[in-house]
Amino acid sequence: MAQINAKAAKDLRWLVKAAELMLQPVARLLVGKVSCTVVVRLLKQAYIQEARRMLRSKDPDRRITMSALGLLTGLDTRVVAALDGQSDPGPISASELCPEAAVLSAWHSDKTYHDKKTGKPLVLPVYGRGTSFQTLVTRNAGRNVTCSTVLERLTESGHLAVDNDNHVRLISPHYVPVSPAEQAILEKGSFSINHLGKTIAHNLDAGESEPNWLHQDSFSRSIPSDQVERLGRRVQEILARSVEQVESEWDSVETPVKQRTGHQSIGAGWFYWEDSNK
Repeated sequence: MAQINAKAAKDLRWLVKAAELMLQPVARLLVGKVSCTVVVRLLKQAYIQEARRMLRSKDPDRRITMSALGLLTGLDTRVVAALDGQSDPGPISASELCPEAAVLSAWHSDKTYHDKKTGKPLVLPVYGRGTSFQTLVTRNAGRNVTCSTVLERLTESGHLAVDNDNHVRLISPHYVPVSPAEQAILEKGSFSINHLGKTIAHNLDAGESEPNWLHQDSFSRSIPSDQVERLGRRVQEILARSVEQVESEWDSVETPVKQRTGHQSIGAGWFYWEDSNK
């Protein structure tokens, strides 16, 4: 039996690797912008929502229990009960978003770090046991995050300014992890990832009862480095023409916005990538 279990575990390693491959680019997009704590909370909610959808699709009349949701998600039923039914994560405070945001929010709102006469945030000594930037970081970012690390990131982002090497001023309490241009890229990318996920999920569920949706990658591992730039431009030109052709098909059958009752959305996606080991 132990031998069979070992073989089964080995056979399932591909599934863990697949999960890693899907989550790695998501982590790359979010690290330094949204804390892992918030992302894990969102992932738990998504697991519960999808588990409920799966159970309902198999038997619409079946009562869905916390036990069944716990079994499918691997979550404690108390966690399931707390998160089940939440269609969105609800308001997320600055202190939850990431440690840097928590530090800025506390400095802006905690009267401990305000001038008693003016009510404005104090200029703080960087180090010290009393009212200092060091204690502010310890209380709001945790003891495992050093004062110097937070100071470096927040001065680089323009939220703080250092005076005479040993005092720090609050410039802006509003944490902005990305520029407007980066925000546009992330928002567009989030829709693309969501749409690709729907394609994969459809193909998993389709079986032999209905045709799969197109999901095709084309790539080569043998392109000479000096040809990548030219070939990349050429391939992206081809993709751009393909986008125009498909959009022309949308235009040929779309109805005016005011007549869109009883209609649905369809879409296609194109993307180009290079593996440059960055």
